[in-house]
Formats: sequence, structure tokens, C-alpha cells
Amino acid sequence: CLALEWLCRRTVGRRAVVIAVAGSYGKTTTTRAIRTMFGLKPSTWVDANANCFALVGIALVRGLLEARVVVVEVGTGSPGQMTRYAAALRPSIVVITNIGTEHVQAYRDIDHLRDEEATLVRGLPATATAVLNADDPRVASMAAETRARVVTYVSGDDVDVRGGGFMVDWPRGTRFDVTVEGDTYPVMTGLVGAGMARCVLAALAVVVAARRPVADAIQAAAALPPPRGRLEPRLHAGGAVILRDD
Repeated sequence: CLALEWLCRRTVGRRAVVIAVAGSYGKTTTTRAIRTMFGLKPSTWVDANANCFALVGIALVRGLLEARVVVVEVGTGSPGQMTRYAAALRPSIVVITNIGTEHVQAYRDIDHLRDEEATLVRGLPATATAVLNADDPRVASMAAETRARVVTYVSGDDVDVRGGGFMVDWPRGTRFDVTVEGDTYPVMTGLVGAGMARCVLAALAVVVAARRPVADAIQAAAALPPPRGRLEPRLHAGGAVILRDD
């Protein structure tokens, strides 16, 4: 299926903007947030966590049938996978959320896993963009390994998209501020907690990378519901609100 993906990317999909989302945690929520901000409809395929092997190719083909902007979640379970994904996807924008111990058992150690994830960034041309979590040293260091433009996000003073003031507005979601190019905007999202809100920050960094209006993206983020079973508030028949995270 990756061969079909390679062919599609070089023929009918050659003019598409392909956004690849990788990292240890938060990929699905970040993918959902990007899709929402780019005006794409909710997708059961995205929520199903279809992010590895032939599913990556299927995700690209499905996305090309939907729009000229395709957001693909990319997971890795063994060394060498990212090289094949990079060649087939030819992403315009790559997002690296973080590097953690998820799937590390398939690698020598966490730094080996980090090098695998960095393959997507290293292969980017100068015309592409790497969106990197500046709060994660293993991700931030990838900026030195790419020719592409780099857009950074999270909480540092020198990042391009800076978030702060995270406050849970229970059970409606989370409020925080985001600063882009000197302008600060209030953000409300239906996602619960600072960890989930960082996925929205990553998506806003993609909006900046794509040179799209930040204010419109923030308005779209307000309509983003929490993913099923991932810090999802559920109203119980008795009136209590249960935070489902199964």
C-alpha cells in the first residue's frame, strides 16, 4: 500500500499539502485539531488511530479524495519505518509532538526511538516546515538536523507559538492564552487539561506554518470536542460528570 501512496503523491496528489503528525503521545488529538482548524470534517478513520504500516497509505489516499490538505497521523513500531513513510508521503509539514517511552521496546533506547522519529524531519526539503515542541529537548534538537523552516511551540520565551495560563474550565474544557508574532489571543477548547491543550498549540503552530489566519483557527478550536475515551467528560444519568480515559 505504501507503493500506491508513493504513486498517488507523485501524480494526483502532487499539489496537495500533506501534514504528517508524529511523536510518542498526542498524535491523534493533534491530528483532529489540525483537521478542525483547516475546515475538514470529523473522521472516524482518524479516531480509530490508523497510523502505521499500510494504514498510513490508506489514510493518504482517503485524504486526497477529501481535500487538497491531507493530515496523516504517523506511528512507528520498528526501526526503518519512518524512512519509508517519509519517501511515500513527501510531507509539506511535519509535526513532532514529543518523545516518550511509548513503543520504545522496539528500539535500543529512547534516543534510538528519537532518531527514528527525526527521520521525517531530516528528509524535509527547504520548502517544507518542521513544527517542533520546544519544551521537549529531544524534539527541539531536531531543528539542527533539517534544511526546512522550523516553527516551534509550547511555553518558552523564544518560541513562535507560545501558550500559557492553562486553566481547566470543568467540565467544559480548558482555557489558555496563545501568543503569535507579538499578538496574544484567548483560546477555549473542549479538550480537558494542559496536556490536551498542547495538542491545540501544536495545531496552531501548523496554522502559522501554513500562513493561515490564527484568529479563524482559534475560533474553530472552540468547537473541537474531546476524543472518545481520551480525557472525555461524560454526563452520568445521576448528574455527575465522569472523566473517561480508557
